[in-house]
This record gives sequence, structure tokens and C-alpha cells, in this order.
Amino acid sequence: MMNLKSRKTGSELRVGMKTICSERCKEIIKILLTEEEPLPASEIAQRLSVSTKTIRNDLVKVEEFLKQYEAELKKKPKVGVFIEATTDLRQQLFSVVRGKSVYVQPYSTQERQRHITKELIQSENPVVLQDLAERFFVSRTTIYHDLKRIENWLSRFELTIEHEAKGGVFVKGSESSWRKAAAELLMELKKESVPKNRRSSEGGVVYQRLKSDDLVQLTDLIPDVDYKALEEILIETEVHHLDCKISYDAFVALIMHLAISLERIKRHKDIQMMPEQVEKLRKHKEFEIAQEIARKIEQVFSMTLPEAEIGYITLHLLGMRLLDLSECIDDDGQILKTVEPEIIDVTYKIVELVGYVLGVTLTDDKTLITGLSIHLRTTIRRLQYGLSLRNPLLKEIKQKYQSIFGAAWATSVIFEKELNLKITEEEVGYLTIHIGAALERKKEKSKVLVVCASGIGTSQLIASRLTRNIPELEIVGFLSVSDIDRYEPEEYDFIISTVPFSKSEKPVVFTDVFVNDESIHQIRDTMESLKRPLLNENMEGNAANNLFYKEHLYVRQNYKDKDALILQIGNVLRDTGFVTQEFVESAIGRETITSTMVGGGVAIPHGESKYVNVPVVAVVTLEEPIDWMGEQVETVFLLALKFEQEQETRKFFAKFHTMLESDHQRQALLSAKSKDEL
Repeated sequence: MMNLKSRKTGSELRVGMKTICSERCKEIIKILLTEEEPLPASEIAQRLSVSTKTIRNDLVKVEEFLKQYEAELKKKPKVGVFIEATTDLRQQLFSVVRGKSVYVQPYSTQERQRHITKELIQSENPVVLQDLAERFFVSRTTIYHDLKRIENWLSRFELTIEHEAKGGVFVKGSESSWRKAAAELLMELKKESVPKNRRSSEGGVVYQRLKSDDLVQLTDLIPDVDYKALEEILIETEVHHLDCKISYDAFVALIMHLAISLERIKRHKDIQMMPEQVEKLRKHKEFEIAQEIARKIEQVFSMTLPEAEIGYITLHLLGMRLLDLSECIDDDGQILKTVEPEIIDVTYKIVELVGYVLGVTLTDDKTLITGLSIHLRTTIRRLQYGLSLRNPLLKEIKQKYQSIFGAAWATSVIFEKELNLKITEEEVGYLTIHIGAALERKKEKSKVLVVCASGIGTSQLIASRLTRNIPELEIVGFLSVSDIDRYEPEEYDFIISTVPFSKSEKPVVFTDVFVNDESIHQIRDTMESLKRPLLNENMEGNAANNLFYKEHLYVRQNYKDKDALILQIGNVLRDTGFVTQEFVESAIGRETITSTMVGGGVAIPHGESKYVNVPVVAVVTLEEPIDWMGEQVETVFLLALKFEQEQETRKFFAKFHTMLESDHQRQALLSAKSKDEL
């Protein structure tokens, strides 16, 4: 491909353009570059308010000009004309006809959509599609596709994109929804790295808490705010009114909220709050702190904050994550005295349930009880008031602790039964961190005997494979079958053997000397089962399997999206009497609030338990993965559980965790070709 820069300079290109083509020719090229389908000359003429004959004459000049740059004007008889060129060349031609001498690096699809979303959020007037197409060097069809994705994202906040007859678009919805979307957009932008040349110290202003990258993203979306003054107000609030320092993420989230509020108040976009809710918030000490913050803002920014704004500041203070109180108070007992008894009670119920699911005892871990109870105090407040908390580690948590994340979802039983609250995946992620840390503290190696018939070389080969692939395994010794009795049963947990034998008090995993991947899976499964004596004992009678019915196992299905899957399978459960219509609606509704993707390509959508007639779990494996709020899912468990039937629900989540823990089992599910195999 010929490089535009190597043929002529940007200045020469512009001169050449003026010599060969008129300004109208430039407009024709711009129009054709933003269309993916052939365009009739009559339509181009209509857009430019000239005759069709004039356009046909101009197209001759356009064709000659495009040939210089290895682009071609194609004509389809009775259909129209279009420009044939690579994506890169189209973008370079855009720079030429717009009079730019420097080639602009194209945006990725995600970057382009993020910029368009930012513009829609910022703009008080409709955004013109043609302007977007020209600015991002893409066709209007591409912009239409972008808007569909953006509208899907905005729908999470009950916002829509409205289209004007003149080709403009704008965001429509309530003020509270708009603010939630703006805050979420800032949180997503916060995760993106900022180029070094855009990092700013704002004219030498030194910030104590705000990081440079976060400041850039804030000022990009909401530029006319004194962020240094906001930072000073919050730091002073920390020092004089709070027991502990605010965590950095919570600090930034509150700065974002205040900046958005100030910008909207300047535009006379006041937010509303019911008087009875304001009165309810007055009972919290945080309301007084919010009043103090509002008073300082009014002094510094010379504006009046309505009482509803003070109410929303209170909500943020109620839902904030403070740094762990253990950093402020040394004694666990003293820390727990600061927590309400009912929250400590819920904490123990959660820890007991998760311990059951994981097959370990966690209630004796005081660090877990203390840290989790402090965390739950703000978690419950956030859920009660409908506040969202962005978890920047969520993706990594799902990848590193996917089975624990799945087990933590079991706590939805307690949140819904005890507190009448729906937990979000963001909050489940934070619970997973606490549980994962507790498991790390309890981690012990599994002890094994290795039985083999060959010599030391074979033994070393087996040892090498085992220690490399399963570091949490401790090899007690290598021996022959006849020497097993030399070890007391309490000295080891199970046996790995390369030779067959039948008599053993402990489990035996048979393998060849190369310890292949299948053997590794079997060893890991054995280690997991031995960690779960409580579960194995309580699973007698196979109660959890009573939740599965052959007619509700669906193998290698095809669905366009998650809503279609939940709707169709949910309707089948409704028609067969397991659930009511309200269950299906609540399951779909939950997905608009939070994703139920738990990691490992598995999702567990579920509706409200009060709409379940008979508990059931429908299992769906997919021919092709589907998008589940930005992640790929290939196995779906649609849960219709009665949370008041705790034992049945516990046992399901225990077995579910075992499946999540094992790549081998998940792959076996996907490989099933029939309901019987599944």
C-alpha cells in the first residue's frame, strides 16, 4: 500500500485537493467515506442541495483524485457509488479531506464507544451522527452500531438514547439515573491508563490524595470544578469527623459525586429525594457530617446545595468503605464492640454457610469475623439505599478465586432471607477477598504416599511431575505395595500408585509414571474431596440431586443473548409448574442490576425465591459462548431455589463449588452430547 506521507506532504495534499477537486468534492468524499453501502448520486445531490447532473460531473473528478492514493470509486449500476479502500487508507483520506496534515491514529472500537458515551453524557444539546462519523473516521453505520452498544450500557441506569429527525441523538432519563451513569463512566475511565503526555499537575497544584491519572479523567468529563478545594474539604472532614481514614476508592468516588453534583446544580439540574427519606437519613450521624461538607462547599463555591443533595452526600457517607478499623484499633474485641449485634450475627451465619459450602471450619478465624463484620456494616447500608460500589478487582477475583467466588454467591441465601436484600456481584467480590484470605491462613498441604514398582529414576520422574503441577502436595515417601503397612494411616491422606492393588484404608489414585493431565485432575479432585468430610457426611441421600430433572437439562443449545436464554428456560419452568411468571421477570430484572457470571464461563441467574413453587435447577450448556455483561459464558445454571429450605440450598452450593473448583468437571459438562451424559 502507498503511504500518503511518502507521496506528498500534508500541505501538498491540500493544495492538490483544491486544484483537482472543489470544496464540494471534498464533501462528496466525506459522505462516501461515512457510508458502507453504495449511495445513489441523487441522494448525494439532495444532501448537498445541487442537481444530480452536477454530482455526476463531480464524481469524475473525485474518481481521478482517489486513484492517486490507491483508492477506487466503484459504481454499481442502478444502485449507487462507493469508495473501495482499506480501513487504514479510509482513515488517512478522512484526514486529507478535512485539511489535516498529520495522520491521526485510529481509535479502537472500545475507545471510540467510550468517547461517544462521554460526549453524550457531557452535551446539553443533541450530538449529530454525521459529525461523529467524520470525527472518528468511520461510517454512519458504524456509529449506529456503536450507539446500540452504548444504549445497552445506558439501560442499566434506566436511560435511553433518543433520535431527532435532524440526525441528532441525546440521552433521556431521570436526573438520578444520569448521575449514576456519569459516576459509573468515571469509574470505568479510572481503570484506563492515561498517556504520560496527558498527566497533569494542574499548573503546579499539589494534591495530597488524588492521583494524577484520576484527576485527568475527572477533568476530562467535568472540567470546570476546583478539585483541589474538594479534596481539602474531604481531608478536613476525615480528620475532624470520621473515626478512620476513607479508603482511596471511596475518597475518589465521593469526589466524583460532589463534582457531578456541582456541575448539574450549575445547569439547574437538581436531584429529587422524597421528604420521608430525608427524614430517615437525619437519624444517622452521617447526615450531620454531610451538612458540614455542604456548608463548606457553599462557602468555597458560592452556591446553595438543596437538602436533597445533602441527602445523597449522606448516602455516600453511609456506604463508604473506611480503611480497616484494625489499622486504628489493635484489639479485635474492641473493634467488634463498634459493630451492631445484628450485623455480627449475620457475619457468623455467612461464615458458617461459606464454611459448609467449602467444607472447612471458618468460624474460629477471629480475623475473618472482625474484618467481615466491619465490611458488612457498610455493605448492608449500600444495599439498603441502592448504592453501587465499583470493585476494581472483580475480574481478577473471578479468575483467581472462581470457585470461592461461586461459593460466596451462596450468601445471597442469607442476604435475601435475613435482610431482604439482593447482593450484587461487586459485593460478592469483596466477600470473596475476605474468604480467600481466611483460606490462605488455613492452607495445609495434602500428604501422600507414592507407590511404584521401578527404581529411583522412575520415582524422581513422578516426584518432578507432582511437585511442579501440584505444589500443595507433600510426598511422605516412595515405596512398594508391600511396604505400605510401614506407615500409620494418620501419617498420610491418600496414595498415588503406578501399580494396581486393591487393599487400602485410604483413597488411591492410579496413574502411569508420566502422571498425565487426567491423573493430575484426579489427584486434585481427591484432595478436594478429602477437605470436605462435613459435606460428604451430610450429602447422604443425595438431597441436592433432587433439584435436577432430566427434562430440564439442555445440551449444546444456541441463544443470541442471556435474556433470551433466561426467558425461554424460565417460561418452560413456569409452564411445568415449578415457578410463576414473576420468577422469570425477577430473574431477568436481576441481570440489569448485576451480573450473575461467577467465573470459569459459568453463570447462575436466579429469580426471587417467593416465586418458586417447587425448587429446581435447570442446566444449559451452549454450543457457542454468549456475552454475559462483558464476559463469555458457556454453562448456565438457572436457579429456582427456596431459600427457607436451607439444607437443600446449602447442599446445592456445596456441590456447585466442587464443580467450579474442577476444570475437569466443567469440561465434562461441556463435552456432554446428551441429557444422559449431562
